[in-house]
Amino acid sequence: YNARLGLSFSFGRDPGSGDIAVRARPFARYGAVSAQAFLDSDNDGVFDPDERPIEGAGFSGPRMPREVRTDANGNSFIVGLEPYRATEIGLNEATLEDPFWASSSAPVRVVTRPGSATTLLFPVIETGEVDGTVLVGRPNGGALRPGGGLKVYLRELSGAVVAETETAYDGYYFFDRIPYGHYELALDPRQLAELGYAAVPPRSVSIGAEEPFAVGQDMLAPPDPVVTAAGGNAEGQTD
Repeated sequence: YNARLGLSFSFGRDPGSGDIAVRARPFARYGAVSAQAFLDSDNDGVFDPDERPIEGAGFSGPRMPREVRTDANGNSFIVGLEPYRATEIGLNEATLEDPFWASSSAPVRVVTRPGSATTLLFPVIETGEVDGTVLVGRPNGGALRPGGGLKVYLRELSGAVVAETETAYDGYYFFDRIPYGHYELALDPRQLAELGYAAVPPRSVSIGAEEPFAVGQDMLAPPDPVVTAAGGNAEGQTD
């Protein structure tokens, strides 16, 4: 009787951690990715020394192994990718330990080469929620009713729109997965004017680690006094 036992393995350096990794698949024939996930507390996309690596994060993509997870240092060395073929790699948010964590970067399209590793950083940010109700009508004892179908914008202080939505029939609006920061809530002035309401000043709102949920951010749109003086009323009707 004859018996043979073969053992085949290869090793390569993970550029993310600097460690030597041993794998069954040959490094020289396939591409590799060194991916690192971390909690980007200042939302600058840079892994600073005082920021926390994320363990147990997985990745998504058409050719990504589903079982791959980051280690305690936030690193994952992914070997065996088909070389010279574009591969889209993103962070699988379903694998993150906190449901309010979100990837701050879109999936990355990379083309790997045999025997080399591409280094990718995946910053993760903390997010919160903002909600409230929009009412329309006369304040100070006048008739108020829900402002349904109104556009609500969440803007950075620079004026850039972060998110927009439309109020429900009862005037309620809701923004979720909003990165920590300082913002303004604003109604659409053109829409308000078309409906016979006065412009509403923006409302300041902040969300952060101490208070990630800004609830009850209500706004009131009164009738436009010019329209009222002309004998009309809100919604473009005439008395």
